[in-house]
Amino acid sequence: RRCALHTRSKEEREDVLSDPRAHHAARIFGEYGFGPQRLGEDQGFLFVLLLFSPYPLTSIPLFVSFSDGGWFIEPWEGNGQPKIRPHVHKFQELGEFVAQYHLKLPIDWYDPWRHKLIEKLPALKKAQKGSHVWWWAGRPNKWLVGLDKDCLDIWASDYFFYPRTEVGQRIVTAHGDLNEGNMLQMDDGLRCIDFEFSCVTNAIQDVSYVVGWIQEDTYRPQGAPEIEDKQEKKRAFLGSYLRGIGAPNNQKDIDDLLLDAEISWLAHSIHNNRVRPWNIQWDKDSFQKEWEVAKESVKLVFEREGVRRRVLERGFGEVHNGLRSDREAYLKEIQEEERERKERDIKEEKGKGEKEER
Repeated sequence: RRCALHTRSKEEREDVLSDPRAHHAARIFGEYGFGPQRLGEDQGFLFVLLLFSPYPLTSIPLFVSFSDGGWFIEPWEGNGQPKIRPHVHKFQELGEFVAQYHLKLPIDWYDPWRHKLIEKLPALKKAQKGSHVWWWAGRPNKWLVGLDKDCLDIWASDYFFYPRTEVGQRIVTAHGDLNEGNMLQMDDGLRCIDFEFSCVTNAIQDVSYVVGWIQEDTYRPQGAPEIEDKQEKKRAFLGSYLRGIGAPNNQKDIDDLLLDAEISWLAHSIHNNRVRPWNIQWDKDSFQKEWEVAKESVKLVFEREGVRRRVLERGFGEVHNGLRSDREAYLKEIQEEERERKERDIKEEKGKGEKEER
């Protein structure tokens, strides 16, 4: 049986609340059939030597690079990365896959990690169980430790982009980084790999992450064409996800979940340097200013139908950046677009009435 030996970066290995938690998540996904089975991990260089080396024990120095941990062994299986981007039906498959592990994976495995994270960063005690902040806690030393205390308090407690749908609010085990590079295509479906960001949080975390990378085409391979039919693919993914969890999945249900997913762009878009809405490493005043701008953008989505419609059609990232750049000009543009839309609707209704009269 062929096996794959993986090593982790020094930064990840030295974060005692990152690497062990990722291993724990990997075992959970593997145990339930949603990821590869772990065959071994972090047992020191002697185990690796005996398993792989044709040399006598005097060859130990050849394997000293593994002696500080950070390695794991999995079966070498599957058919490589899935080709999801070009195909609507693959987004449907992905939606069903996410639905199944959201339904079936336990959530209590994360409790001790949440407790340890709160001990390390007491501000996290203010975070809800479904908060976006647990995704960021996947790399606490890199993204949370050293952050201005007031900024961290806001980041952990003021979850103004909390999902509004019951589907999005569900507490589940989330993979956290679900893109083509972190999946395997098996003969019988998909599997997850790479669990650095896996945690227990709102279901919208995974749902929004997929919708976000469709919209931004974040993981486009070099030289590949842009994703086509983005709206169709988003809705195919969301419709399949809703069916997979046994939830209603008519047009309104899909729209509502899509709106949740688009707004939750704010939860993880900072991870993408091209579209970050704010930088949590800024000073307190700059951070709070950006935070208030983002809150205003979300408020407008639910106050103005034209803003909501544009979010559904173009993504929250574009709308937020437009409002952030020149709020009045952007709202005027949307208002004009809505006026033209209403005029078209009136003409269509009038045409239908005249046709019926004839």
